[in-house]
Amino acid sequence: MSSTHPSLFDDADLPPRPADRTLVIRPTAARPLNKQERAFNRALTKVQMLRARLEEEKRRLDQALVFHSAEVRPRVERAVGLRVQLVRAIAPFLDDRQLKPGDRTVLRAILVGHLDEILAHVDAPDPDLQTLFEQLHGIAYAQAVQEDIDEIRSGMAAMFDELGVDVDLPELRADMSEEEIEAAAAQFADRMCSFEETRGDEQNRRRTRRELREEERARQFAQMRKGSIGAVYKRLVKTVHPDLESDDAERQKKIGIMQEVTAAYARSDLHTLLRLELEWIDGTHADGHGSATRSCARIPSS
Repeated sequence: MSSTHPSLFDDADLPPRPADRTLVIRPTAARPLNKQERAFNRALTKVQMLRARLEEEKRRLDQALVFHSAEVRPRVERAVGLRVQLVRAIAPFLDDRQLKPGDRTVLRAILVGHLDEILAHVDAPDPDLQTLFEQLHGIAYAQAVQEDIDEIRSGMAAMFDELGVDVDLPELRADMSEEEIEAAAAQFADRMCSFEETRGDEQNRRRTRRELREEERARQFAQMRKGSIGAVYKRLVKTVHPDLESDDAERQKKIGIMQEVTAAYARSDLHTLLRLELEWIDGTHADGHGSATRSCARIPSS
């Protein structure tokens, strides 16, 4: 990196540079290195390699930031300024009654594309651009920005909810100052720290023997119930599956029964599965017209 460009990083944010003296442990003729000392030297070598990579990445990012500041950003600002001039020049033609409907549609699409590009790089657009935005989109610019903020906030809340993070997100407004945004960010950071501390305390809390027994009992019950549901379901499928029935009338009845079986299995409804099994064994399952289906078929064992 050229010496004419100062570093864009604060050296206080980086690890302190090592002193000139090395920490490497060197063996002597009288005392070779032991296992721990050799391991320390290997770890020290890795640290030195990582530090060198950090310095190289810092240098490359410095160069990229300087290039962006000197070359890219001025061109972007110039392009945005030209777009603003273009939009202001052609916007009055939207009200030209001599334009055909198709030409007006094309002109509107051109304005929308350029205006959206402008607003992507301008935080506070001029009032005339905001008025044009409302004319093109049918919504006030401030309201559109607030809706985008609310949508992002809702997405973050949904993400935290899926992760099991119970933290209230701060209220955000489009007209907030930088100081208000920083205060909201600091408040949210404090809430996250408090949540992590609370969750850590809950995870570190030792469970009693009674809690452990109850958890084990619940686990065994859930496993037995799941196995029972699967076993009953398999027995019913072997017997009442309509593809195994050649008689059309019986086939239609079994289709109805199979639908009930599948729905009950999807709900993990062991009670309904057992009822259907008993009704089939007794031959008392009611068909769709309220009559009873008699059958001498036996449920095969699983």
